[in-house]
Amino acid sequence: NGLLWPSASLLSHYGNPSHSTFTNAERVAGVAVVICERLRLVPDPICSQVVELFKHDVITAWIGSVLRPDEACGLLLGSTCGRWDIYSDWNISLPATPKPPVLPPKPPHPGAPQLRLLFLTDIHWDREYIPGSSAQCKEPLCCRAGSGWPGRGRRGAGQWGDYSKCDLPLRTVHSLLKQLGGQGALDAVYWTGDIPAHNIWHQSRDDQLTALTTITGLLRQYLGKLHVYPAVGNHESTPVNSFPPPFIHGNQSSTWLYSAMSEAWAHWLPPSALHTLRMAGFYTVSVRQGLRLVSLNMNFCSRENFWLLINSTDPAGQLQWLVTVLQQAESQREKVHIIGHIPPGLCLRSWSWNYYRIVNRYTGPRLPLTDPSTTAHCPTPIHSTPHPPTHTMMVSALIGKQND
Repeated sequence: NGLLWPSASLLSHYGNPSHSTFTNAERVAGVAVVICERLRLVPDPICSQVVELFKHDVITAWIGSVLRPDEACGLLLGSTCGRWDIYSDWNISLPATPKPPVLPPKPPHPGAPQLRLLFLTDIHWDREYIPGSSAQCKEPLCCRAGSGWPGRGRRGAGQWGDYSKCDLPLRTVHSLLKQLGGQGALDAVYWTGDIPAHNIWHQSRDDQLTALTTITGLLRQYLGKLHVYPAVGNHESTPVNSFPPPFIHGNQSSTWLYSAMSEAWAHWLPPSALHTLRMAGFYTVSVRQGLRLVSLNMNFCSRENFWLLINSTDPAGQLQWLVTVLQQAESQREKVHIIGHIPPGLCLRSWSWNYYRIVNRYTGPRLPLTDPSTTAHCPTPIHSTPHPPTHTMMVSALIGKQND
């Protein structure tokens, strides 16, 4: 967010649609580069590259926004930047069907069937990773061809990766999946996204699709017939965090990404799931009898998705769709796992509030998934780990007002 802060301030000055200067993308981009360089947010060449990559989408979203500059800044960066009120409070409609009684937990009986799940997230493969290169560089991402070589007394990038500003080499992904493939007894894989590297200033659509197809191919190679259920991460797109809702058409839409995902993942997902994946990056599927999976596109709740400046009210109708899925699951006495990349506590306030309302309505007792004799409905959210790692507990009832 280091570049976003001055950019928001920049747009607060130039970004009012009543200003003719706002329509001049090159002028806005030029000022953004100057701010980035003077604040030394990143090395100068990266300032130019990241502004060039983001400018068209960000300016399009800003022109389409109904928010004032200070409201947009508050939406993206919080109350320290501005106050955001307009359209901020909205509610998802919940059905009138009463919530079933919550039954006391019942442990599984001895010898009950078990479910063994593998959780993968944030692989961040860097195809430019070079062992021995500098692991401590000035750029946001190191251990690469452009990182240089370590000076005397400094260590270089490791053969398998590095605990520095570095992503993973492909050999590590090969080794990881090879070991996992030999474990046996796995029933399914939950894979919650972020496939490409963190070089967000220098990524093309071809780069992102290469990462998608390469890692998907390795999962199929090493895990065989095991079903993998993916979720869309914020790094899958370029520019990063750019996930326009379905009402954005043409070259700026996400069709290029969702279509590629539906093609790459058709081996794992049924046509009904591929339909909504292709439309907006989310889906539901039956993992096995009595267990349903919901994969949410959490980019539609992200503060860093600048397309939400246009309209942040339940983008793509995803939460209302979730209510329909959970109501059907409740009627069919299915348990539900919900996966997604961004933890809901890091989402826009109204989206997060509505999500908790939905989960609270459909959450029953925390019954084990291993006991087929238990039939209570139990949606269990599973999201990627935030940075830094934290543990979040969802309470069984919402107390207080939405503004708390």
